[in-house]
Amino acid sequence: MAFRVLFIYPNLAMSSMVPHSIAVLSAVLKKAGMEAEVFDTTFYSDQAIDTNQDKVKVLNVLPYSFEERGIKPKNTNPYNDLREQINRFQPNLIAVSFVEDNFTLGSKLLRSISDLEITVVAGGVFCTYAPDKVLQNPDVDFVIRGEGEVALLALCQKLHNQQSPYGVNNLGYLKFGKMICNPINPLIDIDDLPFPDYAIFDEQNMYRPMMGKVYRTLAVELHRGCPFSCGYCNSGANNRWYLEQTGKMFFRKRSLDKFAREFDFLVKTHKPEFVYFLSDTFLMLTEAEFDRFCEIYSQYKIPFFMNTRAETVTERRVEKLNEINCARGNIGIEHGNADFRYNVIGRKIPDQTIIDAIRMVGESDISTASNNIIGFPGETRELIFDTINFNRQVEKYCDSISCTVFAPYHGTLLRDKAIQSGFLDPATVVNTACISKSLLHMPQISADEITGLQRTFSLYVRMPIAEWPRIKLAEKSTPAGDKIYAELTKAFREKHE
Repeated sequence: MAFRVLFIYPNLAMSSMVPHSIAVLSAVLKKAGMEAEVFDTTFYSDQAIDTNQDKVKVLNVLPYSFEERGIKPKNTNPYNDLREQINRFQPNLIAVSFVEDNFTLGSKLLRSISDLEITVVAGGVFCTYAPDKVLQNPDVDFVIRGEGEVALLALCQKLHNQQSPYGVNNLGYLKFGKMICNPINPLIDIDDLPFPDYAIFDEQNMYRPMMGKVYRTLAVELHRGCPFSCGYCNSGANNRWYLEQTGKMFFRKRSLDKFAREFDFLVKTHKPEFVYFLSDTFLMLTEAEFDRFCEIYSQYKIPFFMNTRAETVTERRVEKLNEINCARGNIGIEHGNADFRYNVIGRKIPDQTIIDAIRMVGESDISTASNNIIGFPGETRELIFDTINFNRQVEKYCDSISCTVFAPYHGTLLRDKAIQSGFLDPATVVNTACISKSLLHMPQISADEITGLQRTFSLYVRMPIAEWPRIKLAEKSTPAGDKIYAELTKAFREKHE
């Protein structure tokens, strides 16, 4: 009988788009003759947080409706549904995917089935940087640190053959109360991976909101990781961690020939209306690579999304992206004060480079958004207004202005800085989607003030300075503040949506 693995994807409510990582892991297992299913919490209605709608409320994204595509929340009990799926599928192993935000939800799901005594392995970035915290969960038997494709298959083979799994590389576990972390495998060649198995997910998981509409969306990996080292991001942490563990940088590019074969297969299989490139810095390509990508993609011209850094944008590239139907290109500002941007968060990009990149994209037919973060360790209200004022210089080129609150994720340099500065308890886990609530306790600015600035960020950027006194009143979530906020957002939407 084939070895069976049930993936648990404890996703935050309505944060739709099939996760590429689980799709690839499923394909790896099935290629080896194993069976796999997934339990996905994305569309369950009992969750308190809907991250996409939260972004709509604070004017980060356009309003949209899943119902227009016939997609409705699930009203059944997820814990009962999980148990029913286990009883039907009879998995030999449960594999749960943890990012830091979903650790609490995932732990609750595992607790609900602990009486079934099925071996559980946890993977994902949170397991790489906080294996001790994950293994404190009594319902987790193993963690996989780093890339999971080789390690998960090896673990399954050991269990299937009734052999000891404790020597599998990348594995972590407790032995007599002490955490053991095995050596890390060399980085895989991502060209050797099978095509992702998106069919493991429900059909409605293919749909994702973008620019006020809901599209049947395909997630595609062109690179793995990012070559830059921003202090708030796990991608930079991956480079540092893998250099220490293996001597190699985590960032890798796929060969464009392999991309061409995979993309053609995925398009024919899933018939997407929109393509979402998962690369942190999409345009991290040589000119020859970029031209080859454009040659491949010109055969399809399906509207697509990219996220990239300002220094990778040129007039020539924007022109060619226009030709192949790039629909959206987001560019990170992150902070408007050059000194703070350089020396605190580690983004060494001149102001003018950012301005020019947003202008180039904004003057084309490609929609763009500026990405911003507030509430960094040591940041003041004045520094946040540097970011607001920087955005005012480019807002005419942007279709939307995105602003989130700094999340102190494990493994990042700025989490370490927050702890060292006394702003964060080392035991803290980011357990919600960090769009509006700061987890830092800073003397110069409160978490509530950061929340207020986050919800009014787009108003400060888009509306006349004469309105700033009213906007300041709208920062506070009081009856009076909420009334003013409602009036301002109504005026904002009439003009900008």
